Amino acid sequence: MKYNYINFDIKHTNIGYDSKNNLKIFDFNLFFEIENYSKKINLYRKFDYYYLHPPLNFTIKNIISYSVAILILESFSTNSECKKFLYEPQKLKYSKFVLLKLKESLLTPKLYKMLHLCLTDKYSPEYFYNELKSLYLKNETQL
Repeated sequence: MKYNYINFDIKHTNIGYDSKNNLKIFDFNLFFEIENYSKKINLYRKFDYYYLHPPLNFTIKNIISYSVAILILESFSTNSECKKFLYEPQKLKYSKFVLLKLKESLLTPKLYKMLHLCLTDKYSPEYFYNELKSLYLKNETQL
């Protein structure tokens, strides 16, 4: 059986456990059937409220890389920075890049470049995973 669905709203507040300790997803507002994984999407045309979805037309399979990049960016940011640049930004298109630039001094040049490429639809999930793994393994050997 082949499943052609994607949930564009996977985040920590939408995932949890039921009474039998099974991992569950709770929010399906951005759950869609997908026919072509190389197709570009634009969620801004579908919704008139703000989500952390990409501000550009994005390749569907690269949404995973984008989402992980957002999670990493959130982890390096304060609540007020997230609110200002990710959750309630004045300029939707560029706010994520402004926050990334503000965090540049906290990131290695390689991680900064990787996050930037993820936010611009340039990394497939497989390539991003391998790059993150290589970065992690490199840092492991230096400890």
